[in-house]
Amino acid sequence: MDKLTKYKNMTAWLSIIYIILGLIFILWPAASVLSICYIVGAVILIIGLIKVISWFSYNYSQTNTTFTFDFAYGIIATLLGLFMLLFPHIIVSALPIVLGVLVLFDSIIRIQIAFDLKNASSKRFTSTLILALLTAVFGLIIMFNPFKVAVTLTIFIGIVFLISGAVNLWNYLSVKKLLK
Repeated sequence: MDKLTKYKNMTAWLSIIYIILGLIFILWPAASVLSICYIVGAVILIIGLIKVISWFSYNYSQTNTTFTFDFAYGIIATLLGLFMLLFPHIIVSALPIVLGVLVLFDSIIRIQIAFDLKNASSKRFTSTLILALLTAVFGLIIMFNPFKVAVTLTIFIGIVFLISGAVNLWNYLSVKKLLK
């Protein structure tokens, strides 16, 4: 099989996978968020266990690498992976809260900047203040409705996957027709 045929086949399969993932994310967003948490948790757990096992099985006396941190990284990764597997709802809920706090913190700084602009007689005081208050409201919504934000974000990602897969498939079919 030549490179072009391999590329076309890979593009077609990748497009179909994107479309399927997009539909899954759109139709079952809550389950998708939890599944992603389980998958990432499992990967982190496996990496952590590999690091710990490799630390015990590696012969440091024959190399100059006595100060590796594989054991510490492994323990931390193992604990994080286990936490993600055992308490995925906490992870799913905590991430939007952290993001909401960051947005709120940034908004408070911009509110201060708006009043600094007012003190400097800037014409942009009102627009800066309105935008800062608007983003503060968004930050509060994210903080107090974290699971809904995670689900909405998952639906959005699903839409992006669906569109991307459809566009890739359309391009594949267009190129395939052109090459015939």
